[in-house]
Amino acid sequence: MSSFLGIEIGKRGVLTHQTGLNVISHNLANSANEAYSRQKVDVSTLPPLYNPSFNRENSTGQIGQGGRVTSIARVRDEFIDSRILEESSNLAFYKTRDFFMKQIEHIINEPNGPSLKEKFDDFVKSWNDVALLPDDPSSRNALIASSQNMLGYIRDHYENLSKTRVHIDNLVRDKVNEINSLAEKIRDLNVEIVKIQALGDNPNDLLDKRDALIEKLSSIVNVNVVRSENNEIMVYLDSKVLVQGIKVTKLEVADEPSNDGMARVLWEYGEEVKVKSGELSALLQIRDNDILNTMKKLDNFLIQMIDSVNDIHRSGFGISPNTGLNFFGVKTITTDVNGNYDVNKDGQYDSTYIFKISGTQKVKLDDVIGESGFINLGPDDTGKDVIISYKDTDTVRAVINRINSSGARITAHIDVDGRLVLKGLYSQSKDFPDSVIRHLEDSGVFLTSFTGILKQSGPAGAFDYRRINEADKLAGEFNVAYQKNVSTWATLDEAILTNPMNIAARRGKDIDGDNKNDIANGKGDGLNALRIVALLTSENDKSSLDIQAKADTMPIFIDKNVTSFRPYFDSIVAHIGEVAKSDKLNYDKENVLFTGLKNMREEVSGVNIDEELVNLIKFQQGYQASAKIIQTMDTMLDIIMKLGR
Repeated sequence: MSSFLGIEIGKRGVLTHQTGLNVISHNLANSANEAYSRQKVDVSTLPPLYNPSFNRENSTGQIGQGGRVTSIARVRDEFIDSRILEESSNLAFYKTRDFFMKQIEHIINEPNGPSLKEKFDDFVKSWNDVALLPDDPSSRNALIASSQNMLGYIRDHYENLSKTRVHIDNLVRDKVNEINSLAEKIRDLNVEIVKIQALGDNPNDLLDKRDALIEKLSSIVNVNVVRSENNEIMVYLDSKVLVQGIKVTKLEVADEPSNDGMARVLWEYGEEVKVKSGELSALLQIRDNDILNTMKKLDNFLIQMIDSVNDIHRSGFGISPNTGLNFFGVKTITTDVNGNYDVNKDGQYDSTYIFKISGTQKVKLDDVIGESGFINLGPDDTGKDVIISYKDTDTVRAVINRINSSGARITAHIDVDGRLVLKGLYSQSKDFPDSVIRHLEDSGVFLTSFTGILKQSGPAGAFDYRRINEADKLAGEFNVAYQKNVSTWATLDEAILTNPMNIAARRGKDIDGDNKNDIANGKGDGLNALRIVALLTSENDKSSLDIQAKADTMPIFIDKNVTSFRPYFDSIVAHIGEVAKSDKLNYDKENVLFTGLKNMREEVSGVNIDEELVNLIKFQQGYQASAKIIQTMDTMLDIIMKLGR
């Protein structure tokens, strides 16, 4: 046994405790670093000097060789880490939704400040004033002013929503770039970590950096991380590999023409990325659902109002004997009078875009059909065909109710002339056009000889918007679909703007028996304006008007289950408020849960200064004691050396 063994053991003790002091110093220096994981020194005993054998020294026991640092490990709990990744994605999702839903609420500006409902109420009141004083120029001018104010207010709301949507689209593009950047950084760290591990070291700080990047990535998009025993990781997005070792599969964005050129998120090999949570998912939802649907509802309000008011206005007379004028200006999506439209912009018609169809036969709501059949109303927003059946004993009212309560984006009502009218509604899916009747097919007589919508029953007589020249299948009158983004171009008809006396407040008389009014009623008549008031208001709204207008037709449907314009505004505002409230509650809930998980991780992996100071004293004293051993052994050896001289 060497006389220098004691010095060697002391040296090892000094080095071991010095490493401990260095690790504690590193911990304390990173005590404010949230991405840092506390590190600890693992110390083990070296193998004893002697092993059992025939040639071992004839002495009792084994002589220890001191201790050594076997590893410097970081303290982590993988279960807590995986829960934090999951909840980080959920928290970011609801935080983003909460932020932008508040912006949408601010744009709609309900119930504070001037609102859409107030502007609409002024518009209806102006029509009521014209009905009371049809020959008064001031009431007509006031109607034009209130109409322009309402249209301008809707246009401002629409454009602000559109600007917010474009801003979110830019954020989507930025987030895709950020995902790619984070994936590449994780890949680079993987390379460094493998190199260091190959040398037998623990790359703790690099592992912390990688985990921080993964956590940041999880806040943007839902990811799943699979770890191996040697700290190799695979990062999955949508069950597909985003990062595997040194390989990164990048994301790309492509402009989507069917979605106003907004960014579509794709894998680099062209497949669409299915994003389920995280900030990116919230941005896509807000952009393509919440904001877009609100914009579509504003457009739908104007389309329904423009069409309905114009219908009544054309049948009336102004102060001059002219008739047949629109009150609102109309722009159609195609110049083709039969509704043929070029969807893919290749220079060839490929579809038929019809908004409204009126039957040729007069019917009453309580008329019995007398024959059974079924009606195919085409695909709903999920792509599944909506089919309703009718029996020979069913009434017109029953079939209309089934159409209006179905999932088809179409409404039905009987107009003032007793004709069945079908209208297209806005689409809640980007896969279908807005305010376009998609498909009509009847195995029986209801849409054909009974109401006069279609010329022929069965598949041969079916109307489908995905084909051209489909207007030839229609028996009744039809309106070509309106130009897109009605809220941006809606205005009054030029004839009304240039001469308010053309406002058709008067009804007329049919003198030749063709069911069309030929001459106007006398001076002071405001019955046609009264019809428009009745159209625009529900029974609850009429109490605020000077006269009790009564509709002479069944109410039209502004949307599914909504038969009046003012409640339609209420439904838009109420829906936004409910969604915003739900997002705020979910955000608060996720924030509490995420904070709890962060606190749990801090208890496990965070630097406790008091604990580190206790360990500092322990290693300091161990260092001093080891140094004292070296000093003592040196003195002893010096004495022995002197004895030898």
